[in-house]
Amino acid sequence: MGEVHNVRWLLDDNGGGVVLLFIDHGAHTVEHRYEFKSFDELPDYVANSIREDGRTEGEITTTPS
Repeated sequence: MGEVHNVRWLLDDNGGGVVLLFIDHGAHTVEHRYEFKSFDELPDYVANSIREDGRTEGEITTTPS
C-alpha cells in the first residue's frame, strides 16, 4: 500500500499561508509544517492539489504522483 497524505491549509491574502502535511506510513505518521510566501516553496503535488481545490482553507487526502 502506498503512502496516504492528508493536507490541511490556510492561505493568506498575499498568496502565502500555512500547510500541514501528514504522511501515513502505516506504522507511523509524519507531520510536516510549511509556512510559505509562494506555492513555489511547496512540493508540486501539494501546491497543485490546493490550486485544484480552489479554497483558501481546507483539508484533503491525496497521494503524490
